[in-house]
Amino acid sequence: MAAEAAEAEGVEVYRAFEPFARLTRRSATLDGAVPLRVAQACVPFLEGNAAGLQVSFERRLTVRTRLGRVQFADDDARRHVDVVLRALVPLYVERGLLRRGGPWHQQLSRAWSWTERGVLRVWTGLLVRPPAGAWLRVSDAGNRRPLGLTVRRTYVAGDELVPLVVDFASPRDGARLEGEVATVLAVPHTVGSSIVDVADAPELALAHASFYDARYFGRKTEANTKKYRRLVSREVDAGGEGGAGHVTVAQVAGPAPLWVPVDHALGAGAVRPGPAPDGQALGLVRFRNAVGFRAQFDGNTFDVQPEAKELERGAKDVRRALERAMGEGWALDHKGALLYLTKYFTPHPKGEPHFFVKPWAFVATPPGWSVVVEAAEGFSAPPLEVMRGAVWTDRFHAVPAVFHATGDRTARVRAGDPLLDVVAVPRRLLALDARVREVT
Repeated sequence: MAAEAAEAEGVEVYRAFEPFARLTRRSATLDGAVPLRVAQACVPFLEGNAAGLQVSFERRLTVRTRLGRVQFADDDARRHVDVVLRALVPLYVERGLLRRGGPWHQQLSRAWSWTERGVLRVWTGLLVRPPAGAWLRVSDAGNRRPLGLTVRRTYVAGDELVPLVVDFASPRDGARLEGEVATVLAVPHTVGSSIVDVADAPELALAHASFYDARYFGRKTEANTKKYRRLVSREVDAGGEGGAGHVTVAQVAGPAPLWVPVDHALGAGAVRPGPAPDGQALGLVRFRNAVGFRAQFDGNTFDVQPEAKELERGAKDVRRALERAMGEGWALDHKGALLYLTKYFTPHPKGEPHFFVKPWAFVATPPGWSVVVEAAEGFSAPPLEVMRGAVWTDRFHAVPAVFHATGDRTARVRAGDPLLDVVAVPRRLLALDARVREVT
């Protein structure tokens, strides 16, 4: 029944002629490109890959930056796209899909790509409408995205059709727009939040200790335990989603998580984000890095050098907070669960350009809800990137930040830097397909 409801909802998409861009579902394994060990065990990574719909460009557009101007190379591909997209505007207006004389009609009649304060805005030729009760979030393509292209996150709200535009912030010269360049994710705009002390949510600490028990670490020394995969493999939520959207964050130590409201979005009446209709707003939880570090990948191993005093001080704070919340002696009885948090840094096996850190907090959502985790807006530490994941926080309450290296330069991340953005989403929305309407 949930799958049927998701199919009935969908993301409504209008297109015409030969599409310049499509909204497609992505393979969880990136068409077999992920390592075998990851494909077998790392469910959050796989579900992060598959979350939402990918904006896929069918023709290659090459960015050219000259004297502060950002535009596309004048080649056959660009000229072809220009002809197609210019023809779409009057067709959409004639069919009543685009407001005649409205801001979008005026802008797209002038140009389908334009620059605003260093941001290259590109219309895909598609019109989209969010499903009921949700907005559409347009962000980068996650774990398979073009290097040199940073997508500025934007939101689409309302019940009218809106041109789907992807905003590329300060694209570098020579960057190529081809294949998957962005992700469209339906996110509910009715999610509440509670950020509390771990002493006010001891059940989350108990769940953490139950998962990271002695048996878990005994098996971990031999191979992947696949315990998380087993935890989420049995769908016990017979009634589907359990209650209204709400995310609870129980802080243990480190910088306090922040609730970040989003109340501006694109709509049919404005080319730039404006106040959302009917006072709607959504929100996300932002985590900041707790321990400063330097990291460098040499192609075989990661060398991660934390600020030793910050790590030592934070580890003591974690232990004290859990002892205060759970009772004296709790740490001795749950050494593995404590170690998971106090280590903060965990390497991947040799040869993999990944390691992860664990924010000192637990996150919980209602039954049927997961969270999407990815780099916080403002995170920048090249060549490190934070990968996208989707975690079943109705059953598992840690939200690690997995770092990926795209080069061998040494990166530095300071304590207090923005690290992770966490968005609560019903799992049925993560799996939405596009409901495509052909305009003739």
